[in-house]
Amino acid sequence: MLALILVSLASVAGLATITPLFGLLGAKTSLMPLISQYMEVWYLTIPLLVIPMAGNAAIRATGDTKTPAKIMMLAGAINGMLDPLLIFGPGPFPELGVKGAAIASAISWAGALTMSGYILVRRDKLLSLPSPSHIRQDFKEILNLGAPAAFSNALNPLSGAVLMAMLAAQGTASVAAYGAAQRVESLLLIVMMSLCSVLTPLMAQNLGPVTASGHLMHFSKQCGLLSFSSCWFSRPWYR
Repeated sequence: MLALILVSLASVAGLATITPLFGLLGAKTSLMPLISQYMEVWYLTIPLLVIPMAGNAAIRATGDTKTPAKIMMLAGAINGMLDPLLIFGPGPFPELGVKGAAIASAISWAGALTMSGYILVRRDKLLSLPSPSHIRQDFKEILNLGAPAAFSNALNPLSGAVLMAMLAAQGTASVAAYGAAQRVESLLLIVMMSLCSVLTPLMAQNLGPVTASGHLMHFSKQCGLLSFSSCWFSRPWYR
C-alpha cells in the first residue's frame, strides 16, 4: 500500500513535469510530442507495476523463486507480442507508434498484476486490509528499512539521467547508441542481478531465526563472491 501511494504521487508529479523535465535532459522541442505520447501513458499506468514488483519480492521471501520468474517471463512475452502489433498496426490493429509501445507495456503490467495478486491473495494469503491503528507504525518501520535502500537504488538512474543530458548535446544518434549499450549492459548483468535477488530472502530467512544455518551462510558468501567475480571479468566488454 505504501509503495502504491508513493508511486502514485510520483506519477502525478511526473505527468505535470514532462516537458520541463525532458527539456532539462536535453530533448529537442521537435521530439516533445513523441515523448509526451509515451510518457503520458507510462506515468498513468506505472502504478500497475508496483504490486507485481513488491508482490514478487514477497513471494521470493517465502522461498518460492520460480513463480515470480514465471510471472515476469509471461509479462515479457505479452509485451513482446503486443509491441509490433500496436506500434506498426498490422491487420486490424491500430498503428500507434511509440504510444503503442507504452500501451503494450501497460497491458503486460496488468497481466503481471493479475497473476501476482492471485498468488498473494489466494495461494499464499499474504495480502490483507491494513489496520488503521497500526498503519502509521507499519509505514514508519518500512520507511526506516526502505528509505536507505531506495536512495542507493536511485543513484544509478540519477547518474544515468545526468549522462543522458550530456549525451543529448551530441545529438539523437549518441542518445540512441547509449540506449543500445544499456540493453547490452543489462544482459551482462543478468547473473549478478539474479544472485542479488535470491540473496535477500536467503539471508533474511537464515539471519532471522536464532539458529542460523552455517552451510547456507557459507553459500551466501560464495554467491557474493561469484557476483563480484562476474562484474570483474565482464570489464573488457565495456571498453
